[in-house]
Amino acid sequence: MTMDTMSADLPQGAWVMLRAGSLRLLLPHGELGEASYLEVRPQPGAVPGLLEEPTPGTRRFVALSEDMKPLPQCPSGRFVATAFAGDRDGLLWCWDEVQMMNGAQLKARPVPAVLRTGSTPVTHFVEQADGLAYLCSAARLRAFALEGS
Repeated sequence: MTMDTMSADLPQGAWVMLRAGSLRLLLPHGELGEASYLEVRPQPGAVPGLLEEPTPGTRRFVALSEDMKPLPQCPSGRFVATAFAGDRDGLLWCWDEVQMMNGAQLKARPVPAVLRTGSTPVTHFVEQADGLAYLCSAARLRAFALEGS
């Protein structure tokens, strides 16, 4: 299944909810690598939008804003990092929360056309008890977030 072929009733399966501030994204579990806790807070790096560990030459990170663009600094509440499966550059993404949703039966609704642009990485959303979560693929999120970075 690809995110571009989603219907209103998504197949039951393993999804992962990623939270960055009030932004909640749902990605297929298979598109994510392992999650790990951050031992140190990433610092701004030489490339705008990319963060680094305090030790030069180590891992690189992205912390997203609520509009899915890189923040210049990692918020203090971001303590979990994930990789996207298939990424060859070792880039890690910082989140406030990472939650597995095994066996979740999601009922997705299309994002209204007025809220979408050609580059918007989300096309559907799911209503949850604590707000909306947007369905997205790792590849589309990465392309959107790092566009122009």
